[in-house]
Amino acid sequence: AAFETFFESGLSVVMPVGGMSSFYTNWQGPAVGNGTSYNYQWETFLTSELPAYLAANKGISPSGNAVVGLSMSGSAALILAAYHPGQFSYAGSLSGYLNLSEGLWPLLVGIAMRDAGGFSATAMWGLGGGPAWQRNDPTVNVGRLVGNGTR
Repeated sequence: AAFETFFESGLSVVMPVGGMSSFYTNWQGPAVGNGTSYNYQWETFLTSELPAYLAANKGISPSGNAVVGLSMSGSAALILAAYHPGQFSYAGSLSGYLNLSEGLWPLLVGIAMRDAGGFSATAMWGLGGGPAWQRNDPTVNVGRLVGNGTR
């Protein structure tokens, strides 16, 4: 349905797939789980490697784009816009985790990640509530989104 909707519309829709339990972020350590041992670097891929490829091969501008995500990628969409405002002028989160560093959220995220394949939230962002959790928390970064003029 998306292909038919956007065909010849002048809009490009790019939908990366993968990254089980990754939160589409750069991890501090290997994502050991579900028989894998990746060091996820999703933010780097989504803000450097993929835009460079799309610009060189598809003529897609690396600036002024929208980023939208569902669930764990909803959180990432807002964080990408917060830290890469030249690339993402628009951001949306559909049922994303919006206050990841507060209260029980680090514990709950860790439980969900272990359940979804044995992944470790500590390998992702270190100890719950710490600096990396705050850096990747959309609520903590609302001021940055507002300051960037993100829509």
